Amino acid sequence: MSEKSVDRNNGAALVKPVVIGLIVSLGVTMLLLLLFAVILTKYDASPFFITILSMTALSLGALAGGIVASKIFKKKGVLMGAILGCALFLIVTIISTIVNFTGLTYQSLIKLGLCVLLSCVGGIIGVNTGNKRKLI
Repeated sequence: MSEKSVDRNNGAALVKPVVIGLIVSLGVTMLLLLLFAVILTKYDASPFFITILSMTALSLGALAGGIVASKIFKKKGVLMGAILGCALFLIVTIISTIVNFTGLTYQSLIKLGLCVLLSCVGGIIGVNTGNKRKLI
C-alpha cells in the first residue's frame, strides 16, 4: 500500500477537507443570503417566501461545500457529504439559536435533511468530476 492510501484511511485525513468544505459552504450561504437581502429590499415578501430563500441559500451552500470537500479527499463522496452536512447543520443551528433564542423546530429537521442530502449529492458530483486524464 502506498503512503497516500494509508493516510486517507485514518480519521485525521477527513478534517482538512471538511473544514475547507465548511468554509466554502458558509461563504456561499452568506453570499446568497446577501444577494437575497438586496433583492428583498426592492420587493415585499411574505415570511414564508423568506424562509424558502434562506433554505435555498443553505442548500446551495451545502452542495458547494460537498463538491469542494470531496474533490480534496478524492473518494468517499457520500461519506464526505454526510459529515459536512451534519457539521454545517450544527453550525447553522447553533448560530440560529444564539441569534433568535429558539430551539429546534420542524424547520430544523428540514434543514438537517437538506444539508445532508445536498452535501452528499455534492460529494458524489465532486468525486465523479475529479481530475481525469484527457486522452487528447
